[in-house]
Amino acid sequence: MTAVVRAARPEELRDVLELLAELNPDDPRLSAAETARTWRRMREQPGRCVLVAVEDGRVIGTADCIVLENLTRSARPYMLVENVVVHADHRRRGTGAGLLRAAVERARSAACYKVQLLADDTPANHRFYESCGLQPTAQGFKQRL
Repeated sequence: MTAVVRAARPEELRDVLELLAELNPDDPRLSAAETARTWRRMREQPGRCVLVAVEDGRVIGTADCIVLENLTRSARPYMLVENVVVHADHRRRGTGAGLLRAAVERARSAACYKVQLLADDTPANHRFYESCGLQPTAQGFKQRL
């Protein structure tokens, strides 16, 4: 069965958190109140959409997308994609590619001039993102705070 990709529903917070724990297992757990508050703010943020991949009624993948306004490229916005993760039991079956296709389609619908993400510096991750049509065009930099 192929997963259906759609916007996450408010009641799917627990499912999204389980996936994010696979991505960042060392992250400290937030309180229920802080988690609920952040989830609400994320859903209310203009241009933001947490996508989920659902198979047989179970959330098996997620990607966090946000359209950001921009003063270059004829004031066309761009999309930033973060926290792409597919449940370990469901990898290598097209779920991640489906999430990225949905993100790119949302970016096109918002007239974005690009979709951008940072990936861990591992060959497997790079091959995956390149197979989805993304190209390594710049060196990424970050400073953890």
